[in-house]
Amino acid sequence: MSNRLSGKVCIITGTGGGMGREAALTYAREGALVVGCGLFVEEAEATVAAIRAIGGTMVSMQPCDLTKSAGCQALGACSARSCSGEECGSPGRR
Repeated sequence: MSNRLSGKVCIITGTGGGMGREAALTYAREGALVVGCGLFVEEAEATVAAIRAIGGTMVSMQPCDLTKSAGCQALGACSARSCSGEECGSPGRR
């Protein structure tokens, strides 16, 4: 792992698979704290586990529907709390 992004917070949507999962893994490998979200709980939790397995840090909100205002607000609040080292809650799970 690199520390190029150490101390940075990266918000990535759709972390349950595909490009979102790969982006989350890439930023985590560079040392960023990844704040992610997705609609599908099991897939998003698998990404969190994969990042933790490589020594990275990720918090994730799922299910989180960004087509709804409440989902967007919750993700923003989670991101702000993550910057200060606090725990994130989520509409569904952490």
